[in-house]
Amino acid sequence: GKFSTDVMYNTIKTRHTKIPMISAGVPVGYNDTPPEIMQANTPLTAVSTQLDWPEKIGFLKKILPYAKNVLIIFRSIDEMSHNNLKEKNTITASLRKVHIAWKMHHVSNIEKNSDLSAQLLEGVDIIVLSRSSEILRHASRIASEAAQFNVPVFSSDINCPDVFIAISECPERAIGIQSAKYAIEVLEDGVNASDLPLKEIRDRKKIFIHPHTTSPIIATTAIGNLLSHCNHINITIAPARLETKNS
Repeated sequence: GKFSTDVMYNTIKTRHTKIPMISAGVPVGYNDTPPEIMQANTPLTAVSTQLDWPEKIGFLKKILPYAKNVLIIFRSIDEMSHNNLKEKNTITASLRKVHIAWKMHHVSNIEKNSDLSAQLLEGVDIIVLSRSSEILRHASRIASEAAQFNVPVFSSDINCPDVFIAISECPERAIGIQSAKYAIEVLEDGVNASDLPLKEIRDRKKIFIHPHTTSPIIATTAIGNLLSHCNHINITIAPARLETKNS
């Protein structure tokens, strides 16, 4: 959503058109131009969300208290991105707060391989994937490559069954509903999109654990810690897989 929102905003502003736009799902603080400024210049409103790395890293520490060192994977091509720099700073500050050390791994060609090696992963307890859509698109392969070195993978996206732990708010449904309500107000009630308040959607955390991706000892420890820290657990047993999520 970020790229398309920025492109459409600049197009509408440059051409002085009055086509209303609803930006949906861009994390707070990740647009090139803040939504407040966009709204002042064009008929736009936004329904946004949070990446919440501090909370996710906090959960990770509770589930895997033994974790002392992590490897964070980014794409080399994203080095020049202001948003990726912002994400790096947020992740590392969150890790520092819970006394976890880290090192960065910038992959030059994520489409082919993640350049993982025994030397790179020496002493690493878990791999953390950045929120880059290109990184997450290859999460299954990264997890498979990491498994060769017995290192589990953590992701902020819960749609990959091959990572060990995934934590996400998954607010897509709530974002879609709010965006549709805004669209109805614009199309049927004639409300100016820029008069609609900017909304930030927050949802309950969902935590998925896939025990088959790591050793039985680590998997059992993680599930036990999750059970001790969460009030409500749904457990789904499927063939060759046990999924645990906090709802």
